[in-house]
Order: sequence, then C-alpha cells, then structure tokens
Amino acid sequence: MADIGTAYIRIAPNMTGIQGKITGGLKGTGSSFADQFGGEVSNKSAVITGAVAGAVAAVANKAMDIVANSIGDAVARVDTLNNFPKVLKAMGVGSDDAKAATDKLNKSLQGLPTRLQDGASGVQQFIAAGLPAGKATDTFLAMNNALLAAGGNAQDTSIVMDSLTRALSGGSTNATTIQAALSRMPTALQGLQKATGKSADELYKLYAANPNQLAEDLVNLNKNGGGGLASLDAQAREATGGIGTGFTNMQTAISRGMADIINSIGAANISGALGKAGKAFEEVFKIVATGIKFMIDHKDIFAPIAVAIGTI
Repeated sequence: MADIGTAYIRIAPNMTGIQGKITGGLKGTGSSFADQFGGEVSNKSAVITGAVAGAVAAVANKAMDIVANSIGDAVARVDTLNNFPKVLKAMGVGSDDAKAATDKLNKSLQGLPTRLQDGASGVQQFIAAGLPAGKATDTFLAMNNALLAAGGNAQDTSIVMDSLTRALSGGSTNATTIQAALSRMPTALQGLQKATGKSADELYKLYAANPNQLAEDLVNLNKNGGGGLASLDAQAREATGGIGTGFTNMQTAISRGMADIINSIGAANISGALGKAGKAFEEVFKIVATGIKFMIDHKDIFAPIAVAIGTI
C-alpha cells in the first residue's frame, strides 16, 4: 500500500502543469492558423484554446481524483470477494454454488457502474427471500440491468429490492407492490408486455399471485430479450455509455485493477501487517498516556518547567 501511495504522490504534481502545457501547445497552433486567416481568427482561436485547455485539465484532474478514491473501493472489493462465499455458506449455500455465484456476479458486473459489494448485498437479500443462490444471482443481475436501462437511481433500486424480496418471501403479494417495482423498470415492463401479450394491469395481477414467475421472466428477458427488444443486459450497457457513467465505470475498473494488486500481495499479508502496525501504535499511545498521567500526578514539578520553557 505504501508503494501505491508514493506512486500517486509522484504523479499528482506533474498533472498540475498540464493546463499550461496544453495551452502553450494549442496557442502555437492558433498563431499559425492566424497567419493565414487574419487577426480575427487568431482571437477566436485563443478563446477556443482556453476552453479546450480548461476542459482537458478538468478531465485530467477528475481522473486523478478517481484514482485516489478508488483505493477504498478496491479494499472493499477484495473483502467482498473473500467474504461473500463465506457469507453464502453461512446462509446454507454449498461451496460450489457459493463460488459459482461469486464468479458470475464478478464477471457480469464488469463494464457496468454497479459495485461488486452492492451486487453481493442484493444477492444475499434474494437468498434470504427464499431463492437458490444461482437464481438469486440471476434475479439480481436482471433487476439491476432493468434499472440501469431505465436510468434508475439509488432510491429506485431500494424500492424495487424491497418490493421483490417481500413478495418472494411471502409467496404472493398485491398488485400495487408489483406495480411499484415494475413502474421503475419501464423497459422491462415493455419487454414483458411484448413477450407475453398481456397488459400492464394483467401482469401486475399475474406476478402478484406468483412473484417467482416475475423473477423467472426478468431473468429470461435479461438474457434473451423479448418482443423484438434487446436483452436487458445489452440495454443496460448501451444506456450507461455516457460521459458521467464513464467516469463511474472508470473508477470501478481502477478498483478492480487495484484489487488484483492487493490480491497478488495477499489480503492476509496486508491485514496482518496492518494489525501489527495497529498494535505498535497502541503500545506507543499507552506509553504516552502513562507519561501524561505521571506529569499530571506531579504537576507541581512539571508546571513551572513548562512555564520556563514557554518563555525561552
């Protein structure tokens, strides 16, 4: 970890002069262009140059911030990869099924802005609601892609997760609960209507009586599409191709790379080293605390000394 921190410190100062370098290079181009077409073009070129340089510098600074902020996500990712199979086993999932669920979740979320730790949490909730590990993983991925395809936010995800897990846990629910979930996944609802030939109200009633059927239909829609529409997976990847999401995808990719580095070193080795460092600091603080208590107990001696030092 020390090497990673040092690398960032070395890179960061070099980025501070990027705007001046870009501006200088572009101004040269602007001057050459002005020689051919006159002063007016030169003035306009200077304005454009400044705007371009500022934009590029802002993007570069944003990228550096993403690298720095990815360290915490990388650690969380490593912890998730190591702990998720253990959590599933504790929930009664077999070793092979736990590994398969972890590997599938890890692979399927690559290229999407969803963090692995969020996916792991979602799968655990579906398992707790009664789904087998494989189906729970597929259901989460389908729901996640349906929300991404529709531009859903964190609140939408929370509402849909709550609606679906409650419905699956109870074995049935009311049409209003299903409507609350599907209304936040309009592309999925459209695909289900086209695939089944049923109206939205008919689907709400159908899935209220049999929530497991909704899970199965979403999984099928996620893999195969329906009614002439692309799969939810393809829709999600197309919908998250913007610049803003691109930065999120970049941070997720950097976190994966850093997680690979951490794994190559060994999470246990790093954890052990941090534990030893923590114990060392604890011992130092105990000594300091003992010294402070000693000085307080003998304040009549140390107070005059402190006053004398302060006057030097």
